[in-house]
Amino acid sequence: MGIIDRALEKQQGAITPPRPDPLPADVVKTVGASEVAVTEPAVASTRGQTPVAAEATADNGAPQFIIDFELLAAQGMLVPDDRRALIKEEYRYIKRKLLHNAFSPAGELAPKANLVMVTSANPHEGKSFTAINLALSIAHEQDRTVLLVDADVVKPSLGEHLGLPPQRGLVDYLLGEVDDIGALIVNTNLPRLKLILAGRQHHLTSELLASDRMSQLVAELGSRYPDRVVVFDCPPLLGVSESHSMAMLVGQTVFVVAHGQTSQNDVQAALELLNPEAAVGFVLNRVPSGRKRPYAYYGYYGKR
Repeated sequence: MGIIDRALEKQQGAITPPRPDPLPADVVKTVGASEVAVTEPAVASTRGQTPVAAEATADNGAPQFIIDFELLAAQGMLVPDDRRALIKEEYRYIKRKLLHNAFSPAGELAPKANLVMVTSANPHEGKSFTAINLALSIAHEQDRTVLLVDADVVKPSLGEHLGLPPQRGLVDYLLGEVDDIGALIVNTNLPRLKLILAGRQHHLTSELLASDRMSQLVAELGSRYPDRVVVFDCPPLLGVSESHSMAMLVGQTVFVVAHGQTSQNDVQAALELLNPEAAVGFVLNRVPSGRKRPYAYYGYYGKR
């Protein structure tokens, strides 16, 4: 019996999402019998939204950047408006399990379950797409806030996806060039969503993420506000070493699997690099148009 099969046995009775169409043969044995799917949907209209990515002033006087909602729609992402859309329902289901793990009094996870790592086995499998949509969805909660951190310091992309200009970020802090991490937190026009970008490129990114300064920073970000979820968009697990250190610092991992692309061997190899004490959930991304698309997350908890 595989590790995911055992996990599903532990979880029976906690979540029973609808069954999707089967995965391709190269991944179905690894992802198991309860795999679920998310795909980039068709572009939604954002007519009437503010399509500006510019600097403004927040109520507290700090700089505020206006997220370009039309840019989000053009990339098939969740648009924070009052219209119903399938992608909103999918990410509601994903976030609900994550929030339960992080804040439920009955939860069995460590306090750092509000620290969530989003990753994949390989590049171009949709992890940044997932991290952004997850953060946007959490930002609609009435009693939670979310900090989205671009920890993919190898190939950062959050600024580009959201329409924000390059600026100092995580790497600059880890290098000691910025003393106060608060100076790097970007306010947005979504009051409950804040960002930290990756910052400048550096040849020692693996060592920086494995440093004591990074460990202390993650602990601080997770404990500074009791209502906060911190979502880290991390590098892929295979081929680079940066995410290995991050995996040990978080309480939950969202693992993105690309439909018809991610192989069984890559999923298995990547899972071995994750924190064995963390909760792990899967998002099946890039399901072909027209195929059944049910809710998108399941998890297994505690030791694998």
